[in-house]
Amino acid sequence: MVDTRTDRPRTTPVPVTTGTRQFWEQSFGKAVGETTTLFGTLPVPHAPEEDLGTVDPDLRRAIGSAAPGTPVARPADPWAALEAAASAAVTVRRAVAADRYVLHRAYPSPRALFGVDLERVDAAGRREVLLPWSGATAPADRRRSPDHAGTPDRRGLVARIRPDRYPTPYAGLRPSLARLEAGHLLATVAAAAHHLGVDPATVLHAHGDEVARLTQRPDPTGPGWTIAPDVIGSLVRASSDGPDGPPPTVDAWFARRTSGPSTANLITSREVPDPARQRIDAVVAAGLAAVAPLYAAGALTVHRTTLVGRGMSERYLTPLRPDGAGPERPMASTGAWASAAGLTWSVDPRRLAAVMGPGALESVHVLLGWLAQWVCLSAAACGIAARPARNFDEPTWAHDLGLDAGAVPAYQVWLRPLADNDLTPAAWTTYGRNT
Repeated sequence: MVDTRTDRPRTTPVPVTTGTRQFWEQSFGKAVGETTTLFGTLPVPHAPEEDLGTVDPDLRRAIGSAAPGTPVARPADPWAALEAAASAAVTVRRAVAADRYVLHRAYPSPRALFGVDLERVDAAGRREVLLPWSGATAPADRRRSPDHAGTPDRRGLVARIRPDRYPTPYAGLRPSLARLEAGHLLATVAAAAHHLGVDPATVLHAHGDEVARLTQRPDPTGPGWTIAPDVIGSLVRASSDGPDGPPPTVDAWFARRTSGPSTANLITSREVPDPARQRIDAVVAAGLAAVAPLYAAGALTVHRTTLVGRGMSERYLTPLRPDGAGPERPMASTGAWASAAGLTWSVDPRRLAAVMGPGALESVHVLLGWLAQWVCLSAAACGIAARPARNFDEPTWAHDLGLDAGAVPAYQVWLRPLADNDLTPAAWTTYGRNT
């Protein structure tokens, strides 16, 4: 039980009130232990022998071959477009057997264990879960309550978290990690669907392990907080714009997304080139504009941290805003850095709850994952590896960033230029070596 938190080193602990206790208990002061085995986690389901549901192959190919940021003809059935977009999102793009991060999709997942399922809901209220490995479908093990069955406005894709798939040493971080992954996945589906002329609304809501849904017609009087569909187009265009222009196709763009090898660290890092940094900054700004009420209320802030100079010994801090980067200033940092450049999203849970309403503290990590995924996609277009980080010392980073007393750093993405072999698949042999 968390009763207080230390806001900054050598300061008086800040009391944790009843209204914010759930947020702190799921996210603050948690540490990831050394993972020595994956035994004990829930098995990931395999593809069924019987075809229980199909994705239109023509729509799937249309997404993959589209030029990033340029939609092709809108299909007659927008729900089929969402299903094809989900298939594009969960496609395994690369396998690196010798690394801790074995499988790579267009979005990150802790240890590539994929702790989020997508369930599609049809007009009759029937559910099928999109299996995380294959993109096939099988009946969901839980059904929608009869209250909503058959309501057209409820059709769409539902994200259901499965945190027990992550290794047990992740402990108390597992629920927030799964919510973050859900946000990454939903943003990827929205990016893919845009290329079929479909921009879904993202409704964040807390209902057990069901954390969000993508829908064509959100209910303005329903529960949850909605990210409007009209922001998707600008985010897709911004995040697919690399220094040399967009990648040739959506499949090529998604395949470039990487967190880098698990062995990468500050010692192996290099400075992010200015053209890439400027484009990633623009995507952060577009994300903040998409959730403008949160930024305006001081509920959400983003800072860029940068190492420059000889031996990368000079540290700088830059606030990022919806209208661009703020003034850069020297930074006296004591926190651990994973690379020469990083982004930190911070939230004030009290202000967040005031804007988003009930369920805000359960939905905040989904929102942060959604915002960070556009950065991951922008990094892919810029030839940059983007590694999300959830396990860091919050009090130290709150001090280094100069946050207000009620705010806490909640999510980070560390950036570094790709190495030559970062996108190279590696086969596995009977001798356990790369070939």
